[in-house]
Amino acid sequence: HAVYDRDPENLHKKIEAAEAKGTAALTFKDIAEDWERIHYEEIGRGTENNYRTIVRQLISELGSKAMEDIEASDINQILLKEKAKQYSSKHASAVKSVLCQIYDHAIYKKAVKYNIARTISIPRGMPKSHIEAPDEATAKIIAENLDKPFGDFVAMLYYTGMRTEEAVALKWGDIGKKVITIHAAAAPWQHIRQIGEDICAGEMILPSHMEVSPS
Repeated sequence: HAVYDRDPENLHKKIEAAEAKGTAALTFKDIAEDWERIHYEEIGRGTENNYRTIVRQLISELGSKAMEDIEASDINQILLKEKAKQYSSKHASAVKSVLCQIYDHAIYKKAVKYNIARTISIPRGMPKSHIEAPDEATAKIIAENLDKPFGDFVAMLYYTGMRTEEAVALKWGDIGKKVITIHAAAAPWQHIRQIGEDICAGEMILPSHMEVSPS
């Protein structure tokens, strides 16, 4: 049971220890950004924008932690925060999906051995649909405060149906120069249907208050 005068079991442990030593310092931010670099080359711009918003959020929560030190309870706390913000279960599912893909990449990079994101369940009691748009009284207040600090930002959220983190993630290249046109893909949880798919009654097919005109 010896290979070159070495016990195979001990030799295997030394190899594992050497590999672990090289990846122990990898943080969630390291893995997430490496996953983005590789993954975004294979997907469309719309999906990339959706994922980028979620990844930025996850990095703000887990970025400095070593991958091997992150526990299932850490991920569960993130989803519970989404519930507290009244996000929909579809949004939570999108967050979990991105986490699962990042963890699969971490396994490939030998930063972790298991995908703990797959063991997490979506918190119960999360709404399945969107929060209702502000009523007319609220819309009037928004219109009357456009000249106040961040008043125009609030108005943009109202008239486009975008979430705060989606708007913050916008770049200058996403905004038209001659005509004010914001190029932002709908998130997976916004119930946007592709042309040709069946559209069920009651489903939101465009963000609230979005103006549609021929291109």
